[in-house]
Amino acid sequence: ISYFFKKAFPENSKWRMLNLFAIFPMIFDLMENRGIATMIHSYPEQNYSAAYFASISNQLKWSFETIAILLILIGMAGAIINRNKKIK
Repeated sequence: ISYFFKKAFPENSKWRMLNLFAIFPMIFDLMENRGIATMIHSYPEQNYSAAYFASISNQLKWSFETIAILLILIGMAGAIINRNKKIK
């Protein structure tokens, strides 16, 4: 995200702060892993709260990952547009 946003938007653009968005999928992935580890640790008992926590974390991770991929595509489009402007 940072690479493309650097090429797509001016240095003082608020769009460039969205590169920090990629941290959220990582955080939710770690939370999901913690929930899974808790379930494994409590085996053979069923830990429904850990399963629920891991499931919600997984859904949030992929939701934020989808947004991050869209941000990459926006950055790529902006970089291509800026490159074409410089060529002309």
